[in-house]
Amino acid sequence: MAQDWDWTPDHEHGFYQRFSREPVRVPPPSGFGVTVGGVVPEGVEVYEAPSDYDYAPARRYRYTSYDKRIYVIDPKTRKVVRIIEK
Repeated sequence: MAQDWDWTPDHEHGFYQRFSREPVRVPPPSGFGVTVGGVVPEGVEVYEAPSDYDYAPARRYRYTSYDKRIYVIDPKTRKVVRIIEK
């Protein structure tokens, strides 16, 4: 999926702004630091895109946030495909 990444910086910024307002019910553990290509542990809850975010490619992924970063995750493999920072 990472090779299909076609979000513009504006899309990333808009998604960050919108997703960062979403509550994270189960935050990643302290020190969470998975890099692009790394696998998010099963105990970390991942979320769908906010329902009012209308950029269709966002629906292909799941997300979590930690330390002012949004981790974009392939839902089939739980691998991080992108990290969006403020």
